[in-house]
Order: sequence, then C-alpha cells, then structure tokens
Amino acid sequence: MLVTVGWDVGLLWDVEQDDQETLEEFGDANQCVALRRAKLLTLLQVSEQQSEDGFLVAERKTQHFMQCLNTSGGWILEKREGHASAHYRAALIEQPECSASEASIVDRILAHPRQPQLYLSTEQVLAAFAAYLAHEPEPDWLNWERMDV
Repeated sequence: MLVTVGWDVGLLWDVEQDDQETLEEFGDANQCVALRRAKLLTLLQVSEQQSEDGFLVAERKTQHFMQCLNTSGGWILEKREGHASAHYRAALIEQPECSASEASIVDRILAHPRQPQLYLSTEQVLAAFAAYLAHEPEPDWLNWERMDV
C-alpha cells in the first residue's frame, strides 16, 4: 500500500515495506502499529501545513483508496472501492446532548434528525486511516455516504 502526501511525489510511503523493515529490526508487530500511527500523524501534519491542496491518499490497489483533504473547516475524508459508483465521503452523525435515558420518550420521538458532520478532526482522520492501513474495521462513529463523482 502506498501513501501519497499532496502533489509532492517525494513524499511517498510504502507501508508494507516499512512494516517489514520494522519487524526485521524490532521483531514486534505492536511496534509496527505504533510506528505506522506516528508516521501517519506526521504525514497528516505535513499535509496540514501545505498552503494548497493539503491531502493524503492511501491506495491499496487501482481504484481502491482512502483520501483526505485538509480545509479551513477540518478534514474531508473519502474512500473508493473499485469504481466511480462506489465512491463515498465520511459523515459523522452528531450525538444528542443528553443520553437516551435522560430524554423523555416524546422528546426522542419528536427530535429533529441531525445533519451529518462532513468535517473531521485530525484525530478522527488518523483513526480512520490507521484502521484502513491495517486492514482493520473502521471506527464505529464513521458513516459513509455515496457520492456521485
């Protein structure tokens, strides 16, 4: 899997090769996970500092990738699973102010639907990318909306 930062082709990261070298050096899979997460955070920070098009792309294979773009409102996170009709953007559903046990049944039934939050924090993008790179399940709070591209 390759990770690309912005338009600077000098910032390419071969995740599998890096993991293999870490395993050879330390012999510990947990060390690979920790170093991968630290490197990913560094790349997100580099992307945040780019004046234009601060983005990151992790590509598993052709047309299978996760990408994020840094904007003034936060990060926009997208993924594609093989073709244009399987292109999605991340949306977070904001949690209610009080727990279900604190709100009356009438309040919960009549509550207005919440709008999805399309901008993510750096920590949220880090969690989603880390899971993607490790081929692990995505965070529970992450929802995907299909996009027309």
